[in-house]
Amino acid sequence: MAKDQQEALFQQRVDDEQKIEPRDWMPDEYRKTLIRQISQHAHSEVVGMLPEGNWI
Repeated sequence: MAKDQQEALFQQRVDDEQKIEPRDWMPDEYRKTLIRQISQHAHSEVVGMLPEGNWI
């Protein structure tokens, strides 16, 4: 399947609000952005706990 077709199918799934699983095909840039966002969220969870570390 051509990359353009894959991207069109992927976009259709997103537009239809279907769940995208980690092993599903997705454009490389989308995957990179998603990994960056997940990493930032994980980092904020850790940093958010730092002030409470001394209290606990």
